[in-house]
Amino acid sequence: MKVTVKSIIPLSQDNNIKRFLAIILLNDEEHKFNLDVETYCIDKQPIQGFVPDLPFTEIFKHDIGLHSAVCRLVFTVYNEEPVKFPCFIGELEPEKQINYSVLKN
Repeated sequence: MKVTVKSIIPLSQDNNIKRFLAIILLNDEEHKFNLDVETYCIDKQPIQGFVPDLPFTEIFKHDIGLHSAVCRLVFTVYNEEPVKFPCFIGELEPEKQINYSVLKN
């Protein structure tokens, strides 16, 4: 199953959380995921963490490479660096196919 990130859109920022909407194509089917970047201070140093929603986690839990690719794109947008979309990031292997019941468009 081909996985393409169509776009990542900044939505809101509330205190230490910045929310993004990721529009991802699984083959030709469009799905939307809420992905957060949370900032914490550890020893006075800001540290950012990637916090995906449950459907994203369920779909990509067996493919850390695709999960990481989306994470890197979110941080690129978070840092206001240019990204050319759509971005093909790989294929979800048949044995790692998703449970469509977790998807809510």
